[in-house]
Amino acid sequence: MINIDITLKKASELTGINTSTIRFYRTKREFQHFFITSGEGRKMKYDEKSTVAILNIIAESYKKSLDADAIVEILEGMYGVNIVPKESSPAVVQQDVIEAIRDVFKEELVELHNKIDTMGERHDKLLMESIRILQERNKKWWRFGR
Repeated sequence: MINIDITLKKASELTGINTSTIRFYRTKREFQHFFITSGEGRKMKYDEKSTVAILNIIAESYKKSLDADAIVEILEGMYGVNIVPKESSPAVVQQDVIEAIRDVFKEELVELHNKIDTMGERHDKLLMESIRILQERNKKWWRFGR
């Protein structure tokens, strides 16, 4: 069961890891999605069980000279990524980015369709003109002028 009730200071006491180091782990892009949190800023609270375990894994892995990518693989295998949609959460921001990209692609697609239509019309005109020229060239000389 998730019990989001400990602070950063309490997590530091439980793990023996300095609070500034925990802040670094928490804000590091690769690790931030593993923490189950509630609230923002100084009022942010953490799930005790998973937070303590994740912090210990990160600290031990760095002691073993593992890089961030290797640590992420370990954490993904054990915990997966936690996404809790909130109005200001990264998931919502990512959704906004996806929608903006989709809108840009729609605009580009409409422009491409318009260009294709224009090119098709131009192609048709050139084809008809070519046919007309060929027909004129193929007129027999004795039928010229009729």
